[in-house]
Amino acid sequence: MKNVSEFNQKGQSTIEFILTFSILLFFITFFITTAVNFAVGYLVHYATFKAARTYLTADNSASDINSVVQNAQGYGEESFSKFKVGSYGIKTGTLHFNDPPPSTPVYQFVGAYFMFDPPFQRFGMFKIPLKLPFVSEAFLGKEPSRSECLCRLQVVMGYACEGSAYSEGIDDEITLEDNGC
Repeated sequence: MKNVSEFNQKGQSTIEFILTFSILLFFITFFITTAVNFAVGYLVHYATFKAARTYLTADNSASDINSVVQNAQGYGEESFSKFKVGSYGIKTGTLHFNDPPPSTPVYQFVGAYFMFDPPFQRFGMFKIPLKLPFVSEAFLGKEPSRSECLCRLQVVMGYACEGSAYSEGIDDEITLEDNGC
């Protein structure tokens, strides 16, 4: 019987190095691509937040809520486009706004969201089999427009919402609660 030391063991350390190096290279590639995807995701999330914040506060003092919302969407898209997220590897993505429902005075789930594909969907030689879109949401709510606040105040005071109550020369003394308008 031959002794173990008598077998030819040339190249064993080379094989061990190649196996260890390939596994190590896979993990390094995995963590770098994941880190880049998360960093781009943070940037997109901040851009979406800025767009939602701009959408929340924009007001053109129009009496028509649809005009106010369209104006606010334009400002929100302009704010989002300043970040140039396409230069960070995002090839496809769409910014959407949830408009306030006309019948509800509370606008909780109103804001912006952006759906996009991550810049890297491949980890080393392995590709993700499914499309995994990332979603960035910023639902901050939309403040009522100035004309809507004026209408609410007129209704509370007992006047019609059509014209301006202040132009009618009101002499009533009315105590109102500040509702944030």
